[in-house]
Amino acid sequence: MKKIIGSLAVCAAIVLSALPSISFSQQNQRQAKRDRLHGLGGFTAKGQGQAIVKGDGKIQVDGRGTVVIRASRRDDIDARGFGFRRQDGNLFYFEGRGHIEVKGTNISLDITGDVDELKAAGNGTARLIGVGHFKSARDNGNWIGGGIDVVYGRR
Repeated sequence: MKKIIGSLAVCAAIVLSALPSISFSQQNQRQAKRDRLHGLGGFTAKGQGQAIVKGDGKIQVDGRGTVVIRASRRDDIDARGFGFRRQDGNLFYFEGRGHIEVKGTNISLDITGDVDELKAAGNGTARLIGVGHFKSARDNGNWIGGGIDVVYGRR
């Protein structure tokens, strides 16, 4: 009986000592979803999931999946690879594997799939969802799940 009570006391102590660290890690996960990372003029990223980049300047992506670009006729779009392409007004749709480079003002690029390399230069924001790694002039690290917001340039 004394051994059982002793074992229960040890188990309770282990559980109680682990509670603060469990709630702390959950708090860190919630905080990571709200973090905004600031870069100086650009950033790079790679991973799987979704990347939504909006801004002025240049956005490049190499990968496989579905890409939607919003750009005006004044903006430049260079797409190589990608088997399926379609245009609807200022929206350009691509599907498959390839490379896309967009230059202009008030442009956006949304890729869902495997991002081998994503580069953005100029001013803008990016939402990175899924799993991956990013690097900017000030910050670098990994994102997972709900994602992270990256602000680059002078915004």
